[in-house]
Amino acid sequence: MLITIPEATPEFLKLFDPEMSVAKREITGATGFKAVRSQLDFWRKRLSSEPQAR
Repeated sequence: MLITIPEATPEFLKLFDPEMSVAKREITGATGFKAVRSQLDFWRKRLSSEPQAR
């Protein structure tokens, strides 16, 4: 990034940090960490309670 935009400040570079990007997506229906964790927990519990297909 600094090669392309040498004036980029550390604050500017945070905007392009993947973890920061995902962390800001904590709204209903979004793909933030909490929403994804919640869906994973829900489906793991749901699938573990169903009989195994053979």
